[in-house]
Amino acid sequence: MLGRERHALENRPSDEKRREEELSVVIPPLEQIVISPEKATELWAAGAYVLDVREPFETARGIVPAANLIPLGQIPERFAEIPGDREVVIYCAAGRRSLDAACFLYTKGFKVVYSVDGGISRWRPS
Repeated sequence: MLGRERHALENRPSDEKRREEELSVVIPPLEQIVISPEKATELWAAGAYVLDVREPFETARGIVPAANLIPLGQIPERFAEIPGDREVVIYCAAGRRSLDAACFLYTKGFKVVYSVDGGISRWRPS
């Protein structure tokens, strides 16, 4: 092995470290994405785009007024429907799927996306 090749191999970042570096560039800290139900209500009242990522059958238990329904599994094909020039507040039933959606949208260039902590089980805007 040539000296230069060996040096490159010895000094390459581990797969784990490289993955951490990629994620740190792509996804901001959770405290910038996850918001309280109270903050979600403020943004909703101010005209933010509200996205419900639950499945259609789950909406029988209620939906936030003016929310747009795009189930999480459809986000990769339908994210172009979401306006990139507005704040986006995302919710699901408990907060996990909305966080996944927010992170995905962030990687697609949406920089002002939020996930409601606790989902609709904690958020009831009026």
